[in-house]
Order: sequence, then structure tokens, then C-alpha cells
Amino acid sequence: MYQDLEGAVTMFIPVVAVISICALLAVAIWSSQRRREREIHYRHELLKRLVDKGADKDDLAALMRASDVNRWVNRREGLKLGGLITLLAGIGTMIGLQFIEDEAIWLMGSVPTLVGFGLLFYAVVLAPKGPAA
Repeated sequence: MYQDLEGAVTMFIPVVAVISICALLAVAIWSSQRRREREIHYRHELLKRLVDKGADKDDLAALMRASDVNRWVNRREGLKLGGLITLLAGIGTMIGLQFIEDEAIWLMGSVPTLVGFGLLFYAVVLAPKGPAA
């Protein structure tokens, strides 16, 4: 009797895991979209109030350019941080795998190391410096 129950439980573990991951992704996507919607709404309200108070076009254009520049700077800084974390995780993996008595298993750590290096290289050298003006 318990063997059948154990088989059913082991069958439902992956099902529950897939449903949980889908639910988590749905909530994460919903919350990020809601945050973006609120940011756009607040920016629109700010611009509307500035126009109502009589701000000139140059100030409004400068404000819009500043928000675009900030978005590009945040994107590049995120790439740098992600590359650095991936690079260091790869180096740590290489160090940790070096103590395993296999032939060259520690070289598996070179994959995340090279990915991190690629992200850093793109963020520093190849990424656009800002919005096209």
C-alpha cells in the first residue's frame, strides 16, 4: 500500500515544481510590468505638471534626455555587475573543482569565467555609450 503512495508522491513532485515555477514567473512578470506602468504614469504626471506651471520646452527636453541617459547608464552598470559576478563565480568554481581528483575537471569553471569576461568586455568596450542623439 505504501509503495503505491510513494510512487504517486514521486510522480507529483515534478508536477508541483513546474506549476510553482510557472506561478512564480507569472507573478514576477506581472509585478515588473506594474512597476514599469507606475513609472511611466509618474513621469507623465510630472511632465504634465511642469507644462501646467509654464516650463519651457528646453527644460522638458533636458529632463527627457536625462532619463534616457540614466536608463543607459543603469543598463551598462547592470552588465558590468553581472559580468563581474559571473567571472568571480567561474573562478571560484575552478578553484573548487581543482580539489577533485579527476584529470582536468577544474576546466569546467572556465565556461562561466569566459561568459563573465565576455559580459564585462561588452559592457566596457562594445556597448553603446548612450542614446543616439
